[in-house]
Amino acid sequence: MKSQLHNHIFSIFRYPKEQLHVTLQYFVKGLIENQKCVYIADEKSRNNLEAELKITFDNVDEMISKKQLVLIDSELLYSKNEAQPRTEMIKFAKEIEKQAEKDGFDKVVFSGVPHLSKDEKIEDEVLKYEQMIDEFSKKSRSTIICNCNETIFQKDTLLKLINKHKFIIIYGEKYKIDKKFLPSDYIEAIEFILSDKK
Repeated sequence: MKSQLHNHIFSIFRYPKEQLHVTLQYFVKGLIENQKCVYIADEKSRNNLEAELKITFDNVDEMISKKQLVLIDSELLYSKNEAQPRTEMIKFAKEIEKQAEKDGFDKVVFSGVPHLSKDEKIEDEVLKYEQMIDEFSKKSRSTIICNCNETIFQKDTLLKLINKHKFIIIYGEKYKIDKKFLPSDYIEAIEFILSDKK
């Protein structure tokens, strides 16, 4: 069942264009409504987003110079915070929020891919990361979009994350989740959700 989303958004994508599509929807709306938009991604993704935004806006360079639109190198950011990636990322988000308020922006929209450290299993890392973001989002006015690549993450991990969210984006479309799925039923769960049936 398609629905509106709250401020912590979990998005599953297969291809870069699906992730770009989701980020664009929220950034275009955010930029129009005087929100600060922060995109944490690799160079190609950042360039693609900037190019797409320039189709809609003729003042993207000005937005960047005024720091309403912030494009951050994910590798550089995560490498600086490798020791405590989750704690440091939440701290980073809080600092961005404070600065946005000082600069006169109404709220912040973050979009990026969860950081995976080399020292933990992917499942443990992602689940802990999502839990911390969820706790942070409950006390925040920011919109936080966590994009997970279906081809990289284990299906059981993705299904656990689906079960933790009431709202989700799958392949660029928004859905409300009305039931819990068994750990081994990822494909069936996706088909059920996409079918838009109860």
